[in-house]
Parts: sequence; C-alpha cells; structure tokens
Amino acid sequence: MRVILLPFMGMAFIGLVCSMIAHVGFLITGKDPFGPSPGFLDYSIFVVWLPTIIAARRTTKNDEYWQAIRRILENCPGWLKYTAGAILVYDFVFLIVGEIFGLGKDEAGFLQWYTEFRMAFYALALAILVSAYRIWKEHDLQQVV
Repeated sequence: MRVILLPFMGMAFIGLVCSMIAHVGFLITGKDPFGPSPGFLDYSIFVVWLPTIIAARRTTKNDEYWQAIRRILENCPGWLKYTAGAILVYDFVFLIVGEIFGLGKDEAGFLQWYTEFRMAFYALALAILVSAYRIWKEHDLQQVV
C-alpha cells in the first residue's frame, strides 16, 4: 500500500524545489522564473494534497486531533520537520511584516506572498507523506514478523 505514496512524494519534492526556485528568483529579479503563470506548480498542489489528506487520515484514524499531529510529526525525519517548520515560520513572519507595511497590495507583492505559501503547502505535504510512508513501512514489517 505504501508504494502508492512514492509518486506523490516525488511530486511534492519537485514542487517544493521548484517553488523555492520560483520564490528566490522572484526575490532577485521581481518576476517568476517559470513565467507569468506556472500552472504545473499551481495545479499539482491539488494533485499532491488529496492523497496527503487521505494518507494522514488513514494513518491517524484512531487518534484525537492533537495526537494525530504529534504522531505524524514524530515519524517525520528531523531535517524535513525542521525545513517545513522553518518555511512556515518564514511565511508567517513575512505575512505579518507584509500586513504591517502594506506589502502585497500590488501584483508583485501578491506573487511573492503566493510563492511563499506554495512552498509551505509542498513542504507540509512532503513531511506528511514521508511520515505516513515510514509508519506504513513499520506496520508492514510488524505484520510479516
């Protein structure tokens, strides 16, 4: 069953890397390096998030809400957990800074904000999918023994 997660983990990783490239490129040049509307990054969020939600619910179906979050994150590799956390903090700080200083009112500010949150979506999806994969792998090994 866990093999089904592999293509979605790959899509989430590629989406995260491309979103980081787009965000850094936007900060340097002021425009998205993938063009005016990189549809493959926009639409693949939905393709990645549907199996992410299903995997998370299936993995933590007997847990309460706060226990489910802890269970998913404790099986996530440390580097990925800290990367996703750093991206979320980065997004939150720049969202607050943008609201205070009025950034995001024009198209350039909106695109910067959008590329930040696209990184967060892909980072969280990758963290959840990798964790679910590891949990399912342990479960499969326990059934064999």
